[in-house]
Amino acid sequence: MSKIDFDFMISGAGLVGSLLALQLSKLNFKICLIESSDFEISLNEENLFNPLSLNYRSKIILEKYNIWSQISQYAHPINKLSIKHINNINVVSFGAEEINLDAMGYVVDRYRLLKIIRESVKLHGRISILENSKINNIERKNDHVCVQVDSDDGNRLLAKKIFISEGASSKFKQLVSEKSENIDYAQKSYFINCDCDFNENHAVQIFNKHGIFALIPYSAKSLNIVMSIKSDFSNLYFENNKPKTDNILDIFNQYVTNVKSLRFVNMHNLNTSRNDEFYKDKIFLLGNTFQVLHPVGAQGYNFSLRNISSIVKYFANDAQSSQNMDSLIEEIMRDREQVITTVDFATKIFSSDKLFSKTLSKLFVKSLKMSSKLRNSFIEKLLGIYEYPYLDTDEKL
Repeated sequence: MSKIDFDFMISGAGLVGSLLALQLSKLNFKICLIESSDFEISLNEENLFNPLSLNYRSKIILEKYNIWSQISQYAHPINKLSIKHINNINVVSFGAEEINLDAMGYVVDRYRLLKIIRESVKLHGRISILENSKINNIERKNDHVCVQVDSDDGNRLLAKKIFISEGASSKFKQLVSEKSENIDYAQKSYFINCDCDFNENHAVQIFNKHGIFALIPYSAKSLNIVMSIKSDFSNLYFENNKPKTDNILDIFNQYVTNVKSLRFVNMHNLNTSRNDEFYKDKIFLLGNTFQVLHPVGAQGYNFSLRNISSIVKYFANDAQSSQNMDSLIEEIMRDREQVITTVDFATKIFSSDKLFSKTLSKLFVKSLKMSSKLRNSFIEKLLGIYEYPYLDTDEKL
């Protein structure tokens, strides 16, 4: 082929890749979206709820992209967050009303949100969808990238730029990032659905010497339990991936009552990956391909949504998709640094049983209780609205 087929190719049609394709197509760019599995999402109402926590700024981004109106009826608001550490007697709680918001964030089912986004993608004629396909090779040319796709047609496609959103195991990361930091937390993350009585708009995060335990309500009578447990202690709570109900509920005994059932959703070893770069010479890394974050604070997808917002804003102001990406790179890397600092602080200080960590966590919690300025700063970082006034979001986003 001698002509460039697409403005952008996007490999990976998950929550990140599909939404980016949708928004770039609205800017009249021609998009090729490549997905290794079926594009159609089937929802069985009896399927286990797979939680996705959206902070307040993520809600505003989805509002701006006309997605929120479709998912809002399924979204459960979180109005209060309580954080408890084993080294502190008291619980620190934060409420949405402290900063004049109606909710701190929302919980949705990730597959329902993905279905909504993909249904919108199918309506846009400027998006070509290649399902059950994967990229075998990417080659840079002077003004484009040449991509060989393993599909029934054996496609060879050309695009001005390509976004890789395939996950942390993508073989194409090395085309962009020479250095990748891999972190093994020696933890296992477990997800469980639970029917019980609780304060339906109240999320809880508990830190103890065994790991991090969170309650995330997703309906009036159901919540999701997320546990990042240190491997040495996982047998206290699970046996052959079956939850030990009494031990798990003992962690949350002051927050839940009248428990009906515990339903195992999934488990994975907690390993994260951080690349030092996300863009080089016409190739972008996005989502987990670029950055896998510890689930504490549910920062992963919220960070990716802000990346999408930055990219869409950049190309909306630069229809020729200029080669000078410095301003975009700087914005995303600055946001990344703030997120990593917050996540690393929580995992190293709150999750550690060392004396120094215990002392520092006590001082931090005490400071949060005494300083309203520190509390507000902490809440704004948690909700993704730090340095982005939430009463003037349209201009900032």
